[in-house]
Amino acid sequence: MRESIRADITGHQSRYLSELFSFLSYPSISTDPKYRSSVNDCAQFLKAQCQEIGLSNTQVIPTKGHPILFAQSEPDPNKKTLLIYGHYDVQPVDPLDQWDADPFDPVLKDGYMVARGAADDKGQVYAHLKAIESLQRVSGELPVNIKVLVEGEEEIGSPHLYGFLREYQDQCQADAILVSDTPFYSRTCPSICISLRGMLYVEVTMTGPSADLHSGQHGGAVANPIQGLAALISQLKDDRSRIQIPGFYDAVTPIGASLQALLDALPDNDAVYADSVGVSELYGEQGYGANAQKWFRPTLDCNGITGGYTGEGAKTIIPATASAKLSMRLVDGQDPDEIFASLTQYCQAHCPKGLNVKIKRHAGSKAYMADPDAPVIQMGKRALEAAFEYPAKLVGEGGSIPIVSELSSQLNAAVVLMGFNLPDDQIHAPNERFLVDHYYKGILATSLLMTALGGPK
Repeated sequence: MRESIRADITGHQSRYLSELFSFLSYPSISTDPKYRSSVNDCAQFLKAQCQEIGLSNTQVIPTKGHPILFAQSEPDPNKKTLLIYGHYDVQPVDPLDQWDADPFDPVLKDGYMVARGAADDKGQVYAHLKAIESLQRVSGELPVNIKVLVEGEEEIGSPHLYGFLREYQDQCQADAILVSDTPFYSRTCPSICISLRGMLYVEVTMTGPSADLHSGQHGGAVANPIQGLAALISQLKDDRSRIQIPGFYDAVTPIGASLQALLDALPDNDAVYADSVGVSELYGEQGYGANAQKWFRPTLDCNGITGGYTGEGAKTIIPATASAKLSMRLVDGQDPDEIFASLTQYCQAHCPKGLNVKIKRHAGSKAYMADPDAPVIQMGKRALEAAFEYPAKLVGEGGSIPIVSELSSQLNAAVVLMGFNLPDDQIHAPNERFLVDHYYKGILATSLLMTALGGPK
């Protein structure tokens, strides 16, 4: 079966790539209202593609934001059901001058397709659709019932998908869920991701005088919000990178034997990793390697800070306000609501005299942890090994896909996080790319997973 599917994919490579390029050409940027029509057009393109491969119930469902594509094959009660989730929206392309070509005019370069959305997530979503097409052509039918759920708001936190899942819970029911939005561990190490960190994102604003003041006339008598904010941020972590918010680690489970075995099974790449990100040495909690810190330990980072005068030349002021954006990556067991409450209390207690602090919450989600022994996880692992011809590993992921935890809990189904892109594919950055070979092998891996899942119900 594998070689028959591989031969079918090879025979249709040119068309499969051309169609994907058409998909990539839509500037479906969900964050910017001026692209709303392009986002809608992209959803309609997906609808037509799903109908063309025989998914009989295909619809574009409107929301108060961007629409959701839902499609399914003709249901067979004797078959298991696989729900495929992905997103067709993409990040903004700024800075545009750092792209080698138009971000929405895909090009081939050194074996890669280069375009916004190539790896995150259009290329991977489209690999699933082509797997459905090839598998039907080779087998005459699908071994499983297929449901496809592709949203247009993942890059802005999926604000309307949660309500959709509650309303369409019965229609979305599945035995397993496939998500391809995570990278390989390395080019020669395909991987199934079993964990995603949660997140809490906040904005801390420090205010002082009612208006900017002359720093000569008022300096020394009035507290400076920038300096107060910097002092507060410096107190959030100690010199060993331990976060000082009371109760922050209370629900954090130590890395146990099973997770340690997962880490030990991977090559030690701390030095390579440090070099790849351009630092002389790594930083963080003592006693943990890079993978452990990125996947299974919580973090707190300042993502941006603003205040005062930053233009050309000098402007001597004590600013009225300053603000900082903070993100906390959370691990299994941590509750973003509880962390937010503790952070707020801590900041208020440590606010310098003469200043006021306000904490605004922008986003929050819980971490996700899969059972590494779940049958669909092992099926995905074997499918990757067969398609890419390298041993596959189980890994974690430091980033967040908030909807994954919701999908798993709402539908009571195991999620297999089986992505095909590489860590250096520059997602969210200029010249985002995706190996063409990985696109075709991703089609094969998806086909093999569906075939394996199609065993006895």
